[in-house]
Amino acid sequence: MDSASISCENVLRRGAKCVRGLDARRSNLYIAASINELIKSSLGPEGRDKLIVDSKEGLAVTSDGYIMLRRMKELADHPVVNLLYEAAFAMKNEYGDGKKSILILAGELLEKAFTMISRRMHPAIIVEGYSKAASKALEALREMAEPLRVHDNAGLHSLAKTAMCGGLSEVESERLAELAVQAMRRLTVGSSKTSAVELDMLKLISIPGGSISDSELIEGVVIKNDVIHQNMPRRVVNAGVALMTMPLEMKRVTYTHDGAKLEILSPEKWTQFLDEERKHMLRLVEDLEKAGARLVLTQWDIDNYVQYELAKRGIMAAERVKDDDLLLLAKATNATLIKDQNDVSPEYIGFAGMVEEKRVQGTRPAERRWIFIKNCRNPQSVTIIVRGVVEERNREVGRSLKNALRVLKAFLEDRAIVGGAGSTELELSIRLRSWARGLPGKEQIAALAFADALEAIPAILAENIGLDPLDTVMNLRAQHSAGKKWAGVDAKKRAICEDALKEGIIEPHTLKAQVLKTAAEISTLLLRIDDQIYASKEREARKPREPIPEKK
Repeated sequence: MDSASISCENVLRRGAKCVRGLDARRSNLYIAASINELIKSSLGPEGRDKLIVDSKEGLAVTSDGYIMLRRMKELADHPVVNLLYEAAFAMKNEYGDGKKSILILAGELLEKAFTMISRRMHPAIIVEGYSKAASKALEALREMAEPLRVHDNAGLHSLAKTAMCGGLSEVESERLAELAVQAMRRLTVGSSKTSAVELDMLKLISIPGGSISDSELIEGVVIKNDVIHQNMPRRVVNAGVALMTMPLEMKRVTYTHDGAKLEILSPEKWTQFLDEERKHMLRLVEDLEKAGARLVLTQWDIDNYVQYELAKRGIMAAERVKDDDLLLLAKATNATLIKDQNDVSPEYIGFAGMVEEKRVQGTRPAERRWIFIKNCRNPQSVTIIVRGVVEERNREVGRSLKNALRVLKAFLEDRAIVGGAGSTELELSIRLRSWARGLPGKEQIAALAFADALEAIPAILAENIGLDPLDTVMNLRAQHSAGKKWAGVDAKKRAICEDALKEGIIEPHTLKAQVLKTAAEISTLLLRIDDQIYASKEREARKPREPIPEKK
């Protein structure tokens, strides 16, 4: 049998296809290289934004690697795009930053691998060399890491600022980093040695108008609800807060047996029935007042009579508050959710130093009055209000704030830092080259290629600020060889800095380690693939089986 005629397509349905060997690897490389080319101009604080438009989500202006890949996943039809998207998604959720570095480093590793394959080096040898180089790089990274105290506000500020997206002025990035550190302090729970940041307890709100520098942190929660009665106060100081998960209206009668009915045979009986309803509602209002409530919030409706009685007692109220907002409010005010009238007591009531309804400019007319519950005692949930003229940019700033908080959360894992500005990658590449020369056989070539790929990060940072990438890398090599292990590219100053740590360009050790591990795993995973099998998009309808002829 002619081996050239043998193909996996022989066993596949019509319309399915199989890509094999070098063609499969070339296809994977092409996709990874294309994404690398798209992403790399967005690396660093001076990186460029991308304008992406699709029919589902509309327009997006972003420099966030995850957002780019999420949009591309909808527009592209290749499994490698999905694989890279999953890696960026996991990095975003856990560490916030480092998404573009993973994509760039993985792309560089695959390009160098394809060159070695073209020169007849077996992929298994490359995978082995890359794996050993990654392990050595992680070991060296651990040795390079330096401790940072949790109470070092300047250090935490630098961590948050380094994680911010590009396109921000110095004043804007300073303000946002300040807000991120403030939020981190409020959202940190646990002991000093095992603390963690509860990011779910942060609420981000974008309000068009003003500038990014006008953004602020509220020690409490802002809800997009208005006060429901015209006679209720619009501002309350030192307010007791009651959070209700029960309706403040009379429950309608339900029948549990067929044929059951309620008969009211006279107008007097009907009046008596309504009076009993009102007495029940009045007792609830009186209980709330006695418990010290000055603000009542419920996820259900509030009866008109209850509204009147609350207003008469100077109690502010809002209805149809979102479930998520009630949970955040419980954390902020230290209130306990009230599920039944019997629960209305002082121990269930929370506290807010200030509650006020404000008219918010720049929002839709139906949502212009919001309630600000702030100045809470030791709040465990906070709100950051992002200001800015353009709504799309506000969303990007909001993503940057969340990324900065995830970076601060990652730092708490081992409380160690390394230099940013490409200094860590350059130092690792020098150490790997020295180590790789002791490896036997062709694995040495793969390990040296891994070291070369690491230098792509400082080279791209230099290129994105207008410096010559080759001259910059040569200069940095000389400085690192002279013992300046944190020398890197200061994008803000558009120059080489001798010590990224002193310049405040720092990153968590855990984040940098994850970038190395993920990039190495992606490249070795794709190098192990030698066949790609694509199922047919539409299966052919099966022909009905012919009936078995009956025996005569």
